[in-house]
Amino acid sequence: MAMIKCPECGQRVSSMALTCPHCGVGIKGHLRECPMCGEWLLDDQPRCPECNSVVELKQADQNIPSDNDRNNQDDKDKQSSKKNKNSNTVIWVLVFLLLLIGIGVAWAFQAYSDYKEEERRMFEEEMKERRLEEEKRNKEFAEIQRKDSLDWVYAQEVNTVASMDRYLQLHPRGNYMDEAMMKRDDLKRTEVTEEDRSRIRNILESRLTEASSRKPSVGDIIGIHYQISGDLSITKEQTTTGSVQFYAKCKVSETISRTDPTKPTDSTFILRAILDIDKNVMEINL
Repeated sequence: MAMIKCPECGQRVSSMALTCPHCGVGIKGHLRECPMCGEWLLDDQPRCPECNSVVELKQADQNIPSDNDRNNQDDKDKQSSKKNKNSNTVIWVLVFLLLLIGIGVAWAFQAYSDYKEEERRMFEEEMKERRLEEEKRNKEFAEIQRKDSLDWVYAQEVNTVASMDRYLQLHPRGNYMDEAMMKRDDLKRTEVTEEDRSRIRNILESRLTEASSRKPSVGDIIGIHYQISGDLSITKEQTTTGSVQFYAKCKVSETISRTDPTKPTDSTFILRAILDIDKNVMEINL
């Protein structure tokens, strides 16, 4: 134990005293020695009261914040709080932006889905229209094919140049076009025209007139008259040698003038004749 001078009041006090009995300042545990002059000073005194030297504070004392430190700390706390608020604001802004982005992405996805759905619907409608058009074309084609077949059957049944011309006019690109043209050419080679029919009839009537003008040579016959009755059937055919001949057939009425009225005077028979392409009679049978 030593007697020292109180760093606060300058009075003599024991170094082991808890406090100075004169001023009440804490002594034990609160003193330190000035490195310059050796006097004792309080732990929280930055300068020696004897030599006025700056004395470094103890580490424990350094940790005790001063008013400036407290102010600085308050400022730091305020800045930290402000930073925290700013950080929270940024976070909320980011959250809001992310929310907007999410809404935008969802809207874009829905819009894209709607677009694809509309595109799919339009594609299906287009395909449906195409199918309907194709079905319509198929029906029209089937109807054309049906009419083509029916007209060809009719042309074959009539079997004339006119019927073949009719088929070719109705179906210029029909399924039976080639066959109809060949058939028409064949019919033209064997067709009996009205001119042919009139000329052959005149030739046959002339032959019958010649036969009627001959004088009868038997019995009571005074005279004989021949006349074509009914229709004259004429066909035109090509022979195996390539020549063309006309075949005529008709009914002929015979009227006989007699001196004996009791005897028959009328009869009918069939005339058959063959003529060449120039209408020359090649053969005639009564």
